[in-house]
Amino acid sequence: MNPADRSSLRKEGVRRTTNICIRLATLGLILAAPGAQAGGELRTEPLVVPRGLPTAATTTGASSVDRIEAVAQALHDRGFEELPVVAWAMLDVGRREQAASVVERAAELAVSTPSLQFEAARELRSFAHLVRALLAVPRSLPGLIWLLSVGGAVVGCGLLIAAALLMALAFARTATLNGHLLGHLITTQDPPSWPGVLVILLALALLPLAGAGPALVLAAAGMIAAPRLGRGERLAPAVLLVVAGLVLGPALDAWSRIGALAGQDPALVSAWRLENAQPLAGDRERLASVAEARRDDLLLRVVLAKTWLRSGDLERADALLRELPSVAEPALLARAETLRGTVAVARGDLETGIAAFEVARAAEESAAVLYNLAQAHGRAVRLMERSSLFEAARALDPDLVTKYTAFAGSNVHRYLIQDPVPLSIYVQRAFQASAESRAIVRTVRAWAFGPRTPGWVWLLLPAAGMTGLLFRRGTIWRC
Repeated sequence: MNPADRSSLRKEGVRRTTNICIRLATLGLILAAPGAQAGGELRTEPLVVPRGLPTAATTTGASSVDRIEAVAQALHDRGFEELPVVAWAMLDVGRREQAASVVERAAELAVSTPSLQFEAARELRSFAHLVRALLAVPRSLPGLIWLLSVGGAVVGCGLLIAAALLMALAFARTATLNGHLLGHLITTQDPPSWPGVLVILLALALLPLAGAGPALVLAAAGMIAAPRLGRGERLAPAVLLVVAGLVLGPALDAWSRIGALAGQDPALVSAWRLENAQPLAGDRERLASVAEARRDDLLLRVVLAKTWLRSGDLERADALLRELPSVAEPALLARAETLRGTVAVARGDLETGIAAFEVARAAEESAAVLYNLAQAHGRAVRLMERSSLFEAARALDPDLVTKYTAFAGSNVHRYLIQDPVPLSIYVQRAFQASAESRAIVRTVRAWAFGPRTPGWVWLLLPAAGMTGLLFRRGTIWRC
């Protein structure tokens, strides 16, 4: 073979090799492009669920305050707002070093934790921080439950005590006058006052023997006393009897639920603590056990799924979000679908994630849902949809969008928002009847009205008050 033929063969081999490389590179680009999956299903690389905090190895040489600040910043970057554990560590450093600025910073890290705010106010000896601590009490679900429980007990018992004192005073002032009339009708003697008084006292003393409780005896005494009181004096016991009846009636049903919740410390309070990253030992296990037994309670499932998602356990989170209840509050349904979408995006399944976010948007359109939709479309390289949704989210809540965009840094498609469950849902759930609250109602009414009285007997108190208000003796009959 002459040299010309050998040169021609070499050129042909180089050309074929180049063509093969070009085709392989093109195939690689096609396979690497978003959405290039079998059957047209759109998939992408898994979302990185950020975990881990700064360790001693990464903060060598930093002061205690700087290390705590690094942990706080890392948690803030992951979407945590309230940081009580970090704040307590910061407070301990500030107390040890007697640094007021560090104590101030600790108070800023947990503005809704009353115990820490009170401790910071004590360390700083600041009236302003004391006011902040008092304002933080109703912002915490356990604190709110405590306020409602104590307030209900004080108002309820206080009104009953006031009514008892007023009835006793009214009866003491008018017993002889009413007794005179009653005694006159029985004995026809002059002066017949004391026999009548004894008859009245005997009748009141026989009421408990007939099964009537102290509240009914109180109502009977007030009704007997009221006709001999003046117009203004008759109005006070009538109003108090009406209020006492309401306190032992509908109001008792309401505040007994709060009292049962505060005393039993059930899964609802555990859910609140987990939601706000303030868990106690056993909270997650308690919530998991109750959520398994009450599969229809979407609130517990949502909070538990969010807890598993935070720890990176996508399988458990996904299992809790399957077969959602057909009837649920729109806010809870929106948050459940948001978590489903987050799990799907974390697995790289953008189509399923976008569909879940759309269901959440239909249930409750919020800045968080629109932001998540924008992020999912952005990861799918649908820039037009991403831009319009992002602007819609910014229009609803510009501060929220700006904060999460800052967290993401250069990679704005890395973070999704896990919207917290509103406090109103926790309070509404706290006011739902439970076995414990019904037991409290039965116990209190059995003491107040007697153990064998029907449930509607609380209506007798307002009836007695109105009866005493309607009838009045204008003069005193004398023999």
